[in-house]
Parts: sequence; C-alpha cells; structure tokens
Amino acid sequence: MIKDRLKELKMNQPDPDDIQLTMSVNKPTQVDGFLRESDQLERTIDKIGSLVNEIKRLQESILVSSGNDETLRDELDDRMNEIKSNAQKIRQNLKIMTEEILREEKENRRGSTELKIKKTRTAFLSKKFSEIMQNYNLIQANYRDDCKKRIKRQLEITGKDADDEEIEEMLESNNPQIFTQGILTETKMAKQALQDIEARHKDIKMLEKNILELHEMFADLAELIETQGEMVDNIEDNMAKTVEDAKVGEDNTKKAVVNAKSARKKKVIVGLIITGVVLVVIIIIVILLAVYLK
Repeated sequence: MIKDRLKELKMNQPDPDDIQLTMSVNKPTQVDGFLRESDQLERTIDKIGSLVNEIKRLQESILVSSGNDETLRDELDDRMNEIKSNAQKIRQNLKIMTEEILREEKENRRGSTELKIKKTRTAFLSKKFSEIMQNYNLIQANYRDDCKKRIKRQLEITGKDADDEEIEEMLESNNPQIFTQGILTETKMAKQALQDIEARHKDIKMLEKNILELHEMFADLAELIETQGEMVDNIEDNMAKTVEDAKVGEDNTKKAVVNAKSARKKKVIVGLIITGVVLVVIIIIVILLAVYLK
C-alpha cells in the first residue's frame, strides 16, 4: 500500500521539464511594452500620411473651384491643423525614444538584442515620419506655385501683366486688394477674376502661416535624425540582423522543445527498465516461495 501511494504521488507531480519550458516560452520580454508603443506611434504616422493625401485632394478641388468655396477651405484648414497636432506628438515621442536609446548605450548595453530592436524600430519610424512630412512639405510648395500661376492667369484676364517677381512682391503684402488696385472691373469675367485672385492670395497666406508654424518641428526632426546617425543610415543592416537574431531565437526554442521531449523520453525508458527489474525480482521471489513451500 505504501509503494502504491508513492507511485500515485509521483504520477500527480508536474513534469519539471514541462514547467521550465512553459516559463521560457511564456515569459514576456522587456521590449514588449516598447513595441506596443511604437506600433501605436506608427498608426499615428500612417494617419498623417492619409491626411496628407486628403489635403492634396482638397487643394486640387480648390484650384478648379470658382474661388469662393469657403467650405473646402475650412476643411483644408482643419486637416492642416490635425497634421500639425499629430506631428508634434510624434516628434516628442521619437525624441524620448531616441534619448532612451542613447542612455542605454551609455550603460554599456550595446550588444543587447533588445537595444538593437529598439534602435531599428526607432530609426524606421523616424525615417517613415520624415518621408511623409517631406512629401507634405512638397505638396504645400506645389500648391503655392499652382496658386501663383492661377493668380497670373487671372491678372491676364483683367488686362494686367505681372511677372513672377512682381507677384512675389504682391504676395508679401497682407492686403489682398494689392492685386486689384488700378484694375477696372467692367465685365463679369473681370469681376470673377478679381474675386479668384483675392481668394488665391488668402490661400497662400494661410499656407505660409501653416508652414511657419511647422518650421520648428521640421528643424527639430532634422536634428533628431542627425542624432540617430547610423541608426537611420544602416537601417537595412540592422533589420537584417534583427531577423537573424529572431531566427536564432526560434532555433533555440525548437532545440528547447526537442531537449524537453528527449528528457521525457529518457524518463520513460528509465521507468520501463525499473519496471522490468521489479518484475524480475517479483518472479524470483515467487519461484523461491514456491520452492520453500514444497
């Protein structure tokens, strides 16, 4: 009875190899929180990319409109403000992430796999954000040029010629009527042209105000990327190394599973041997008892 009870207790005990393997697989890494935050940051960057496309669409609609569609202009202004707000948040988060990486590097953790993942991820997000903002800046510059061309065409309709330099001088003024001074509006077409000129002048002034507000952010972003240095320049190599590290980790996990299975297999073999020995002993005892009883 004692032997049977001991066998029952052993059977109910969890396999130590199973416990060790489970802990190894399910234990969360310190980089998990960083990756969750960076994923959220990337979604915000993608949102800015979508807003940039919306702004381009709105600008194209405004250029072909009659010039007095305030609904489109209000929507355009809302989208630009939304980009500015989200861009400032992203810039601040990237700055914090970069400072954290630099701090960890100073703590002699250069060889840490987690640090490499952070550097690669931060560099990727910085590069992606920078490219989207550069595209946004290009779209704004193109829209300004298109507005200037539209102003020049409308001035020609009114009978007033102006070269690019003269138009630039006019644009420097905060008075939208500077374009229309000395122009007679005898025809309906001329009146519409003047209204359109004033509307384009307003568009350009709003655009320039938005660009000036983002100027500090652009400068800060350039400094941030410069600080990262090789983190951006060698992003492809870092990503390849990260994939390689992940592959090694996967191989190690597979080896751990194989080793755990091997350990269980050995225990089964040892158990069978012990059982066989016990059976032999029992048989010998039975034979001896039979001889003794005779």
